[in-house]
Amino acid sequence: MLNIAIFASGRGTNFEALHRVLTTQRIDAAIAVVISNNSDAGALSLARSFHIPAVHLSRKQCATDTEFADRLLETLASYNVDLIVLAGYMKKLDAALVARYRNRILNIHPALLPKFGGHGMYGHYVHEAVIAAGEKESGATVHLVTDEYDEGPIVLQERVPVAPGDTPESLAAKVLVVEHALLPRAVAMFARHEIDIEHNRVIITRQPSSETDTHVIRIRKALISVSDKTGIVAFASALHALGVEIISTGGTHSLLREHGVPAKQISELTGFPEILDGRVKTLHPVVHAGLLAVLDNPDHLHQLATHGIESIDLVVVNLYPFEATVAKPGVTLEEAIENIDIGGPTMLRSAAKNYKFTAAIIDPSRYEPFLAELRENNGSVSEATSFALAREVFRSTAKYDAAITAHLDGRDEAGTLPATFSLSLPKAMDLRYGENPHQAAALYGDFLNYFRKLHGKELSFNNIIDANAAVNLLGEFDMPTVVIVKHTNPCGAASAASLVDAYKLAFATDTKAPYGGIIAVNRPLDMAAADAMNAIFTEIIIAPSFEPGVLEFLMKKKDRRLIELKPRADGAAPLDVRSVAHGMLVQTADTKKTGAADVRVVTRRAPTEDEMTALLFGWKIVKHVKSNAIVYAGVNRTLGIGAGQMSRVESSKIAVLKAAEEHVPLAGSIIASDAYFPFADGLLEAVKAGATAVIQPGGSVRDEEVIAAANEHNIAMVFTGVRHFRH
Repeated sequence: MLNIAIFASGRGTNFEALHRVLTTQRIDAAIAVVISNNSDAGALSLARSFHIPAVHLSRKQCATDTEFADRLLETLASYNVDLIVLAGYMKKLDAALVARYRNRILNIHPALLPKFGGHGMYGHYVHEAVIAAGEKESGATVHLVTDEYDEGPIVLQERVPVAPGDTPESLAAKVLVVEHALLPRAVAMFARHEIDIEHNRVIITRQPSSETDTHVIRIRKALISVSDKTGIVAFASALHALGVEIISTGGTHSLLREHGVPAKQISELTGFPEILDGRVKTLHPVVHAGLLAVLDNPDHLHQLATHGIESIDLVVVNLYPFEATVAKPGVTLEEAIENIDIGGPTMLRSAAKNYKFTAAIIDPSRYEPFLAELRENNGSVSEATSFALAREVFRSTAKYDAAITAHLDGRDEAGTLPATFSLSLPKAMDLRYGENPHQAAALYGDFLNYFRKLHGKELSFNNIIDANAAVNLLGEFDMPTVVIVKHTNPCGAASAASLVDAYKLAFATDTKAPYGGIIAVNRPLDMAAADAMNAIFTEIIIAPSFEPGVLEFLMKKKDRRLIELKPRADGAAPLDVRSVAHGMLVQTADTKKTGAADVRVVTRRAPTEDEMTALLFGWKIVKHVKSNAIVYAGVNRTLGIGAGQMSRVESSKIAVLKAAEEHVPLAGSIIASDAYFPFADGLLEAVKAGATAVIQPGGSVRDEEVIAAANEHNIAMVFTGVRHFRH
């Protein structure tokens, strides 16, 4: 694997183009880090959105040029960088860095070197100089970096004609399109070991193609029918410029014609009009025979000729916005049904099945890399590319069908689980490993849309589980609250008027376990609380936002992850899914909340007002502790927590022991138990520790024995009627 570092000072469009190609084609390379000398660079924001490490490092941060170069080299070494790509990096590289990465630094220059290169020739200055000189052509150059500006060996060049009416801005736009194709090609050549350097010249050596690269698909005819029109005009226009005939439908056809892109109506192909309000337009043998014909099968070719059918080489389709429609409040069944796409998935699946001869694009982000390959390969794409696109089609249509099934099943009575359970989630990212280093792992779904990492190393499998546990507990509270979690169990939680006070109370529950743990807060994190948290190392700090200066302060510890927590837009409670041998267990999430009106006093003495407040606080906590769970609490904080023991008495003893170690008094505390006390011994442990009130579900055959023991010791006890086992 070729590890790449991107150096960029601006928007990062070349970085984005390279990232798209690397994530859609079989190239043994990955972007390990993006480095910028500009803290406001769009490239840094793009990197974070792609979950790629983003590093701001400028000369101003360092005392000397040497220190700056050393820090750059240290950063590159930490990410095991093999190749540096300069994509609009507005600073000359230090000689030591160039020497260390000799012949392993690529730069993209917006002109045909050696013309219009050298000191001061960058960006619009280049295009202004080209036009002022009356040049009839310009272009882009990828070259290796040496100590002199723009004088390194040239790897690739591509020409761009300068039209009579071109301005620096219009020429820049044309050159940028070429840059976006040229730079990924050069990187791919490095990854495939196709570049040698001899006597300061680049020698290109072609390696044998893999089996999947022996066949190419020549794109001559494309069928375009998209719901999401993002980028489609530019894409279709580029296809037309490459000589591709375009067929289209309905609104897509109208849009293309409005923008001057020649396109035939689907009815011109089928000889049949669109009918039933557009429900039937592409469901026709001429369309699907054109998509499904195996073009090296003589019988298929004969049948096409007999019926006057031409093959279709490319399908560009995205589907009716079913998920967006059903996410709207109050959507009717009729609206949902009308947004179920039939023709789109059918065309996509036909093309994907026939990937050796027909390419299929469902995602607009694939347009640019697809065009880049067409330009590079004289209007053809490889079978490997088509296969990768086919896999994406089947993943996407499976997800689409699963969303339809889930919505229709979701119209059943609340709490009813579907007769068939399906999951189709996009991979969000690969993880370094699972719970243990010998286990492979990846994250799927939209987790990263709600847990946005702002700083620190990538999240691990265990980090994600712990962060999820912390946020689930945090969701129980409305007051300013801090929860501290270790190995999915809370080791401290408190509510207070300020986050710093809440943190100090939560931390006091257990001052050892929080080291290397997770801290989550439900208010913007302020400097006072951040300063208190900074006293120990924590893996993750989670907050809905960070007040000015707090992020920069906490980022001084590079290994600490800082996460911004976004609220769920739909507020829906997710299902709880766990794997078992040969199947899955699925249950609705435990979102049951309990207030004072929901509990039943079962002892002679009712809880005081403070005791009731503490009981309800403890009940929120114990719900999130591994069973058997016991929590000692005060009115707004945890005092001792015992988790995961085979005996409830043992959990109580552990909680008492923890409190004693931290010198936290339990006199006057309450005790919360996630399930009923099967015997009075668990209650008596609490009495011995100093507890004066108990909250538990009740429901044991020995409830009367437990109630009698409580009355004997003047303990107030309430039953919730709700159990909160957590396995």
